[in-house]
This record gives sequence, structure tokens and C-alpha cells, in this order.
Amino acid sequence: MKNIEKYVELTAELINLPLQSEHFSGVVANMERIAAIAQLVTDFPLPPEIEPAPKFDLEKWGDKGEGEGSVGSVRTHP
Repeated sequence: MKNIEKYVELTAELINLPLQSEHFSGVVANMERIAAIAQLVTDFPLPPEIEPAPKFDLEKWGDKGEGEGSVGSVRTHP
């Protein structure tokens, strides 16, 4: 990310987040750290035999209530 300060400023405005001036430099510093960590992940080479995770398809799952496999359900045991 080239201009993190501008990104923080515009994103705060977009989501209507009041960002006080004394916090601005700390938020920018944290975004710089996040960008550096993200760069490590995106630059990590994956061998061609690695398959991507399956894509979640909302239309396939639809509204199935609270049962197994529904959106938001959590399995606590096998």
C-alpha cells in the first residue's frame, strides 16, 4: 500500500469513524504493520499442487435454519 495515511483518512471517513488527531499516527503505524504482515502472506510461494479452499456459495446453502451446515451454525462435537 503506497499511501497508508490517505487510506486511513478515507476509510475512517467512509465508515463514519471519528478519528481523533492524537490517534491518527498510531492507526497509521498499525496499518503499516498489518500491510507488512499481509505482504509476507501474499508473497509466500505456493507449489502448484496446492488446491484452494472451497468457495462458500450462499445460494447453495440458502436459509437452512440453525441445523448442521447452515450459515452461522457451529459444530461443537463430531
